[in-house]
Amino acid sequence: MVKKKGWLAKAEARPTGYYVKGEKLKSAGLTQAECDAWNGVKAPAPKPAPVVEAVVEATAPIVEPAAKKFFKKKKKK
Repeated sequence: MVKKKGWLAKAEARPTGYYVKGEKLKSAGLTQAECDAWNGVKAPAPKPAPVVEAVVEATAPIVEPAAKKFFKKKKKK
């Protein structure tokens, strides 16, 4: 964290300068990293990787039924 001294001690850093209660005290071009360091913002901790458990089940082989016949032979009278 950056040491805040003097008249900028209570200021909030934004990319366009330093502000107190919405009033611009000093104009400056700041990067997001500089704003974060001034305002005391910490990077979020990385999330742990999700644990994936493989489930293996024994299954019987799939047997497909025989194809149906749509057209039947005509019966003789």
